[in-house]
Amino acid sequence: MTKEPKEDFSFIDTVKKSELFEYLRDEDVDLITRMAQKETLKTGDVIVNQGEPMNFYLIVESGAVSKVRNGEELLELREHDSSGLFHFFSKDPAFASLIVKKDNTVVWKIHTDDFTEAMKKDPHFTISFTHFLAKKVREQSNLIRYLTSNKGGNKLNVAFYDSKDYMKEVFDKLNNERYQFNFKWFKEKLNPETAVLAIGCTVVSCFVNDDLSGPTVNKLAEYGVQLIALRCAGFDNVDLETCHLNKISVIRAPAYSPYAVAEFAVGLMLTLIRKIYKSVERVKQYNFSLHGLTGFDIHGKTIGVIGTGKIGVCVINILEGFGVRILCYDVRKDPKVEAKESCKYVELDELLANSDIITLHAPLLKSTKYMINKNTLSKMKDGVYLINTSRGGLVNTNDLIESLKNKKIGGVALDVYEGEKNVFFENVSEDYIQDNTLTQLLAQHNVIVTGHQAFLTTEALTNIAEANLQSLKEFEEGKRLKELSNNIDIDTKF
Repeated sequence: MTKEPKEDFSFIDTVKKSELFEYLRDEDVDLITRMAQKETLKTGDVIVNQGEPMNFYLIVESGAVSKVRNGEELLELREHDSSGLFHFFSKDPAFASLIVKKDNTVVWKIHTDDFTEAMKKDPHFTISFTHFLAKKVREQSNLIRYLTSNKGGNKLNVAFYDSKDYMKEVFDKLNNERYQFNFKWFKEKLNPETAVLAIGCTVVSCFVNDDLSGPTVNKLAEYGVQLIALRCAGFDNVDLETCHLNKISVIRAPAYSPYAVAEFAVGLMLTLIRKIYKSVERVKQYNFSLHGLTGFDIHGKTIGVIGTGKIGVCVINILEGFGVRILCYDVRKDPKVEAKESCKYVELDELLANSDIITLHAPLLKSTKYMINKNTLSKMKDGVYLINTSRGGLVNTNDLIESLKNKKIGGVALDVYEGEKNVFFENVSEDYIQDNTLTQLLAQHNVIVTGHQAFLTTEALTNIAEANLQSLKEFEEGKRLKELSNNIDIDTKF
């Protein structure tokens, strides 16, 4: 254990990111820095033993510290996490042991006596700290109230975030018929601030635009959440590593209805190519002119399908009926697709150079983010049509707009958008849209954008609910992690 001098002011950044001091003014940081003590620790160092006096507040700058009670790890404290808040005001012994998990772990200690003395001398500092303390007391009071009321009985309590009526109707119906779990529905999206709504719930149910980053997951673990149930197939919004560290299981709805998304993708393709969207708007204004509505036959064209998973294969099966040539690209080749006379697996560059229409059905991973960019767009045929019903982050939208402006791209149909998080699934018709990129995109005459509705069919909603609720039943029976149906391998590294 190495103690270091206070002249090292790396603590300033740490304190600003610690939740304890989120309400502090910048001028308060110097005061905190003067009273803090930095230590560099090695694996196995015991910061405090369970049951021993704890007269300090601990903030982790880097590395990892394990919080262990009765021999069982409760959670892992990582960068900017903290412990010991209520020891500022109590002489109670440590609730759990704090044991270092990684060499060169850097922590800061603020001793109780120093902190209380600072509060006596500086009323502004006291007020700043009181804001935070009130928030924490409210959270803990809600938890105690919930647990002592035994509201949930012996059934799982599930917090649904970003809830919509069409989803609630399906989940409630199946739950009432078969499971009888206890649901709490919230319109708010999940993020570090709204995680507190999950207090008293063992499970959180989330959708594509909920924030399941490390800070949120750590909050959920603190409130006792053990399972994250995704009402979607994608999981790029989930910090799987932090889930693993907190022993939180993660499940999804992997194949709710590939037909729903595939049929919608082909529908967008036809709507764009035959300019149906323009015709509908004209006729509403009693304009029956056909000027500017000339499209082209899909029959005989070459279509590129990027991603041949369940949805991609469904798209291929539909497109075969049009009499087209299909070029496929995927890191894993599907033998059934390879066997089709109309299909051929090729390298990405060959697909880009030879396709009249390209449709995206790849997952969003580090390796696929912005796979459609300035470079790949330049390799496409002039006048190519692009369809995306997969993930918005597959496409660099600014690069796409430039290709539309210089007429490299003939037309685009998107059901997803990389900046959709704060816009899609909501009615913002009376708000001022601050997203200039989205505004530019919508202003293009040859662009169709829909609000992430490709999945929205009765069959898909039912399948999502059935997949989630079946996994919840297994969880209730004691299964965890990889034992659960529809689990995501949280050891996966992307």
